[in-house]
Amino acid sequence: MENYGLDMKGNTQIESISTLPTWAAADERRVIYVADEDRVYYGSATKWEHFVNNSYYVGEHNKGWLKRPKFEWVNSTTIDIYPGAYHYEGNGTTPSESILYWNDKLTFVLGKTATGGSNNSSEALGNNQWHFIFLHAASINTHGSSELNETCFINSASAPPSLLTTGGYGIYYGTSRAIFAIKTDGSGNILEFFQVGDYIQFATPLTILATYSLAGGTWESPATDLNLPLISNVNLKVQTSWQGVYYNLTGGFYCRPNGQTEDSIYSGVRMGMVSPTNTTFNTNVGLIAGIDGKIEIRYSGSGSEFSYIYLYEDGWYLPDGM
Repeated sequence: MENYGLDMKGNTQIESISTLPTWAAADERRVIYVADEDRVYYGSATKWEHFVNNSYYVGEHNKGWLKRPKFEWVNSTTIDIYPGAYHYEGNGTTPSESILYWNDKLTFVLGKTATGGSNNSSEALGNNQWHFIFLHAASINTHGSSELNETCFINSASAPPSLLTTGGYGIYYGTSRAIFAIKTDGSGNILEFFQVGDYIQFATPLTILATYSLAGGTWESPATDLNLPLISNVNLKVQTSWQGVYYNLTGGFYCRPNGQTEDSIYSGVRMGMVSPTNTTFNTNVGLIAGIDGKIEIRYSGSGSEFSYIYLYEDGWYLPDGM
């Protein structure tokens, strides 16, 4: 006889106990309601998993889930973080696994508290650095609530690792999750930026290449790398502006992520064309960088006379999960 399920009439109670027991192999597929936590759990192959019962976020809970806030530049040390929410794995303390959120605009000052920073676990801002903004587990645990304030964030120049299985970035299980990044100038001031969705645009584009001469026929790595907040094993997208002048030549200019293996005549992104009667090209294009933050460029023709390329970095895109 095969059993295809039960036809239940009226109210159904799978199982109800007061306290969640220690998981054992025999608990796989077990479903219980735990009274002292007001949560429903099911036994997976390795541990207890709970069905999120937060009425506001029900149905939206999953590994790496987020409702990205708007980040806004305020001044050389300060950003505003508008309302948002992120999945938090938890580490056995309060709050345990949950959705962390905030309903008000938070003003976060980067750096140590001695210099006015919001959290003393933050690092001091240095010159020409990328700093990541993290949900900081130790501060969140001290705070003791899923509704956060500005003391629950830190900034650090240490890049987070990628955790593609969770959809987030950082030392994610039970500790800190990266949610944003800022760039400082040569004096340690946060560069002014503007954000719409996943795109971050600098108030003044970063100069990557100036009067760079490109030989024909081969891929070259530019003398200056793109300026990106690198995360291990993650390709980032960057918005760029190009200007090129090549006299008495005919050919196309192409760009590709460093590490690409496809190398046909049409591989990469075509930036523009020049000819003896059309010696200049200008273009704005979004590019995917290699995981090392580098790109390669190529001129399809050969030979060179007076020529140069300018490359400016207008902005960058937040990856999925940040």
